[in-house]
Amino acid sequence: MLTPSRLRAVTGLDGAVELLQELGFRGSPRSIDAQELGPGSLATNRVLKSSPGSSRGSAVFIAELPSRPRSLRTLGRCLLQNFHDQPLGVLGIRGKGQRWERFIVVRPSWIRGVLGAVRVAKLEVDVSGPTRHDAEVLSSLAWAGDDRAAQERIDRALDVEAVTRRFYLQLGGHHESSPADRAAGDRTQDRPPSG
Repeated sequence: MLTPSRLRAVTGLDGAVELLQELGFRGSPRSIDAQELGPGSLATNRVLKSSPGSSRGSAVFIAELPSRPRSLRTLGRCLLQNFHDQPLGVLGIRGKGQRWERFIVVRPSWIRGVLGAVRVAKLEVDVSGPTRHDAEVLSSLAWAGDDRAAQERIDRALDVEAVTRRFYLQLGGHHESSPADRAAGDRTQDRPPSG
């Protein structure tokens, strides 16, 4: 299980690749010519497959941008048309300097019955203050098991209604606990697992 402190280390392409490799995307990262993938320049990028050398599985497109795109749907459509039928993307947004101040995990999909319409499920992570919720959602993106089960798990992890419900249930539990219990829980969440 990822922790918020682990997510603070994702400050660039290399940090994002390392995080995804921890989550089971084992391919070797490589850059691609991303001209047809979307609006603006996506020249600073990496592609990481779920399995080295395999045409099966999934692939993640990781790109670095100077600012947050106004719309993620255009990029989502380009990923669906030109990259993968069930793509996952990570967009790192640079702050002052070259470090990422945030990153957005995107999962575009076609809207059935509406020609050309795209839905983009997303999780936006503030690198300076990631939450346990962010860490739990990202942990759920782990690539494991057969391809279909892994793809379904990714869809569920980024399902906005389910994510929102989990967030508010955890928030309610957080407010019902005592301040001492919350402080103790925060300290244990950032510890590496023993054993």
